[in-house]
Amino acid sequence: MTSVLYVEDEVALSVVLALRLRAAGMTVDVAKDGPQALEMCAAKQYDVVLMDWDLGGGMNGVQAGTELRKRGYAASVLMLTASSELDVKLSAFEMGADDYLTKPFEIAELLARIRVLTNRKTSGLRAASPAAPARNIELLRDSLKLRVYDSEIELTSTEFKLLRVLEDAHGSFLTAEQLCEALWGHSRLHHRKSLYVHVNKIRSKLGDHQGYLETVKGVGYRVVDPGPAVATAKAKS
Repeated sequence: MTSVLYVEDEVALSVVLALRLRAAGMTVDVAKDGPQALEMCAAKQYDVVLMDWDLGGGMNGVQAGTELRKRGYAASVLMLTASSELDVKLSAFEMGADDYLTKPFEIAELLARIRVLTNRKTSGLRAASPAAPARNIELLRDSLKLRVYDSEIELTSTEFKLLRVLEDAHGSFLTAEQLCEALWGHSRLHHRKSLYVHVNKIRSKLGDHQGYLETVKGVGYRVVDPGPAVATAKAKS
């Protein structure tokens, strides 16, 4: 069972969201501010810390998250904020956050993000030895770019988010419906059409390296390292 610490100074919001997370089968503790969160983390190891950016108590979410990382706390940290500005996102990642979610959000997306973080943590423990080899194509999580061999590709925020969700699946296929839920919280027709547009734009940017973003019709999408050989086949969504 996934254990979550939710750090939020708005009582009504914390009560409602904690109930939703518990209904999804998670154990949830709530801290009202940064200092209390640090005390609770010192006493218990959580799987995920949901950290609101704007906190009272003289310590905002970034400061609390930074202190957790200084103390070597291993839980995944997911920052929650109303801002979608790039510099705010980068500040969250620089302090050691594992993910970032903009308010308002759908509960389905939050649950998907938490599952990805816990799966990533479990997979990381299984794969801790030996060290993973260097990759030919790598998502640069602190810059909204994709490194493709010796060059870098600029991504839009949605393209970056799409690839991050696929990367976090560790080579497993995700359906269009799953991706739409993760990106927009719903899988309606216009979302699926938008997904196909973003997939094709990414493939256009990849050029001869489209093998990184793989499609199996009727199954879904996944990302794989194409290796040293150049992939020339023009895959279609």
